[in-house]
Amino acid sequence: MTEHLFPLEEWAGDPLNPSLDRPTHAELVARLTRPEREQRVRALIAQAHHIVDATIAEHFAKHRIAGVFLMWSGGKDSNVLAHLMRHRATHAVHANTGIGIEATRVHVRESAATWGLPLIEREPAPEDSYETFVLQHGFPGPGQHNRVYQRLKERTFE
Repeated sequence: MTEHLFPLEEWAGDPLNPSLDRPTHAELVARLTRPEREQRVRALIAQAHHIVDATIAEHFAKHRIAGVFLMWSGGKDSNVLAHLMRHRATHAVHANTGIGIEATRVHVRESAATWGLPLIEREPAPEDSYETFVLQHGFPGPGQHNRVYQRLKERTFE
């Protein structure tokens, strides 16, 4: 929640025109009518596309872009982002970590096919598998997230 970041009376923005600099106070969003919330969502989607466009212009102005890859875990947040950005992508990419459920992988595969996006799906090498990690180090806690992420996802696409 954003309440702890700043008092409501100090927030001077327009919840229908979200700022990149300061999050909208949750209480103001909660007060919006359904049409206003829908307007806000449309503004946030446009803002997301603007951020992508600005990033491409800044970092790739001197380079030819050969492909735009949509990294897609199949989780809720990733599904929303994939849906919103699918028209910008030339390929979908999925790391089959071996610890997710098959229904998630099926969803990613079927959705990519429906959208006409070639899917690049990779699994970690046996020495980087979750099972190998657990046998060597025990079950990872929150402090091990980066190590497990690196083994199951980053190394998979190097």
